[in-house]
Formats: sequence, structure tokens, C-alpha cells
Amino acid sequence: TVVSVEDVAYRVTQKLGQGTFGCVWSATDSEGRDVAVKEVICESAKALDTVDFEGRMLHAIAWAGNDTQRVLQQRVPSLIASTAQQFGPEAWRVLLVMSKIPGTSLDS
Repeated sequence: TVVSVEDVAYRVTQKLGQGTFGCVWSATDSEGRDVAVKEVICESAKALDTVDFEGRMLHAIAWAGNDTQRVLQQRVPSLIASTAQQFGPEAWRVLLVMSKIPGTSLDS
């Protein structure tokens, strides 16, 4: 499966885990870099706002400069790209492409 986010194609390779807010997939970009793609189905504008907030926080961590935030970058993924597709009056599919943090499966 290939998903396109901000005009970049990501080839989904395997499911990393399922959580309350959605599913996280392992993927690679066209240059072979490993990423994680979080897929969230939002069934209200409030849920969409929550996912948007998560994306903004991940983006802020990616651009952090001090030592504490550098440590966070090793444990918390940074946002690479995102998209939201509306498929109903109060329904959106959001994809957050993030750096992939090495470790065990999310389901472990």
C-alpha cells in the first residue's frame, strides 16, 4: 500500500501497533528512509483539533534546540508531514508521518 502525504509517496510495510486514537504503520519514503505513519479517524471537529495539537507538538519537538529537547527527540517522534482528508460532514482521516523511533512494537 502506498499513501501520499504532502506530495511524497510512502510505501507502508507493516503494522507497528494499534492504540486508542488509531493505527501506526511502518513505511519507507522514495529514498528508502524509514518512517512511521499514524492513521487516525476523527469523528468530530474536537477530535480533529486534538490530532492537530499532537502534530503541532511533534513539530515543535523536531525544531527544539536545547539539551532537554534533544533527549526528547530520541524518545518522541518528530513530525515530518501530515494531511487530513474529510470523508463526511464530521469525519476525517488524518495521516501523521513521523520519524521512526527504534524499539519494540507498540503492541508489546
